[in-house]
Amino acid sequence: ARDVALMSRELAVNFPQVFAYTSIWMEDITHVTARGSSPFTLSNTNKLLKSFEGCDGLKTGSTSQAKYCLSATAERGGVRLISVVLTAPDTKTRFGEAAKLMTYGFGICRLYRDEDRGKLAPVKVSRSTKEQVSCDYEREFTYLSTEGEDLSAVEKELRIPESIEAPIEKGDVVGELAYLLGGREI
Repeated sequence: ARDVALMSRELAVNFPQVFAYTSIWMEDITHVTARGSSPFTLSNTNKLLKSFEGCDGLKTGSTSQAKYCLSATAERGGVRLISVVLTAPDTKTRFGEAAKLMTYGFGICRLYRDEDRGKLAPVKVSRSTKEQVSCDYEREFTYLSTEGEDLSAVEKELRIPESIEAPIEKGDVVGELAYLLGGREI
């Protein structure tokens, strides 16, 4: 199950366009052969697409030995979860157990996204022809809590020295914006 979850995550992260296909519930297709063409409707075997909020994939499967299996994905509020169920005795159990796992996950997961970092002041540079350099953030900060923590208590601590020494190149790290929750750096 862990291997299937890892493969599903890699697919979701590196090829998110897959959801344009895995989220389709029904599609009309025309089968063209040398004998002519015949239209038919293809329906997705992932019943969670219709019954679980945010479900957008991923893969169902079954064999006589493996029984009924599913790697399900859903996204809500910027959080994507993957639920893997193997060897379920029937399809109802397969979808029910996957939905239970994702419901639990969405119940305890909290996403913190810093949307108000503020503008950084220039930093003085000693031993340089330029008196100061401008600074910018490397990337957006997000934190996913899987403990159900209250993320409104996140505190920010800007750690930038008053001055730095040349040489300095674009892209060099001059400081950091630390995020703390309950005194612990996250």
